[in-house]
Amino acid sequence: MEYNQIIADKIAFLCRENQMTLSQLASAGNMNRTTIENILSGKCRKPRIQTLYKISGAFHMSVQEFLDFPGSGPGGDPPAQNEQKDPAALQPD
Repeated sequence: MEYNQIIADKIAFLCRENQMTLSQLASAGNMNRTTIENILSGKCRKPRIQTLYKISGAFHMSVQEFLDFPGSGPGGDPPAQNEQKDPAALQPD
């Protein structure tokens, strides 16, 4: 699994956990909803650190906390793909 997919999965997971729609996330992060949709769909493969900062802030996390996932330590490989997350499965707006 590539890091862009891990980031997309993390966003989808946090939206579900916080019962937050993409529009609510965009509003809380003071960003465009299209940016988030592009990350989730894989259209944006390398989100900028400023974008990750806004997203993590919307979830009341630091970027470090947001990017903390298994295998992210020094020399760590991305975790194996467990299951594919469908961005369409998020709460509708």
